[in-house]
Amino acid sequence: MHGNAQQDNIKLYWYQNDHLGTPIALTGSLGDTLYECQYNAYGQIINETYHQDDIDSLPDNPLRFQGQYYDEETGLHYNLNRYYDPFTGRYITQDPLGILGGLNSYQYVNGDPINWIDPLGLIKIENNGFEGVGSKISPENEKYVDILSPEAKQHILYGDGPTSGGHMYPGNPGKTTFPKDWSADKIVHEIGDIATAPNTQWYAQTGTGSIYTKSGKPARWVAYEIRDEVRIRVIYQPANGRVITAFPDNAPTPKNYKKVGK
Repeated sequence: MHGNAQQDNIKLYWYQNDHLGTPIALTGSLGDTLYECQYNAYGQIINETYHQDDIDSLPDNPLRFQGQYYDEETGLHYNLNRYYDPFTGRYITQDPLGILGGLNSYQYVNGDPINWIDPLGLIKIENNGFEGVGSKISPENEKYVDILSPEAKQHILYGDGPTSGGHMYPGNPGKTTFPKDWSADKIVHEIGDIATAPNTQWYAQTGTGSIYTKSGKPARWVAYEIRDEVRIRVIYQPANGRVITAFPDNAPTPKNYKKVGK
């Protein structure tokens, strides 16, 4: 923003967020707190405090949990792919991903809103904190989806050692690599897009198609999907929403793999 804010009669406000990225306060240009609010664990505002008399001069705050926008008419939170009800702590429609989003298709982040977020209204992702002051997301990176854990990124992109993982060009010896012009962000995005796309065809790598094996361990599903002319194998644990690994793979789908949901 250019010019003198006082001369141009421009008022600047800053949101102050909690560890999940939920706005909990509004401060003015001098750092003075103008508005505060408290939420219960499931995102319902339970208390609001205004620290100035002219309430109407303050901007409205429709932002809630990450990816959620308050709808004044219904009291629901618009969460991109569906609506969330903070009074019940549940979505009002089923998860578009079906059981890929969890056993309970209406539940928000598997009942743990303190540690997880769901900015797309599809699947819980781990809250890994935020970039430092002054950091900037490039316009190119703003469109990328990222659901991978730091450990999965390390393994897929750079490898855990000379013979384990590392599929970003030029890659480790003997490993299939993504195209040379694919950045780390694009690789992570395409993998995340496959893992969250409702039309992804999954196969049971372990188990019989349920999210758990008969012994009670998280089952592994595998998908072979094409993105930008690259066929990518993604191995995923639907029980906890974790991508285990992913890499380019043109090998035929094993005939003994059972299609999930078929």
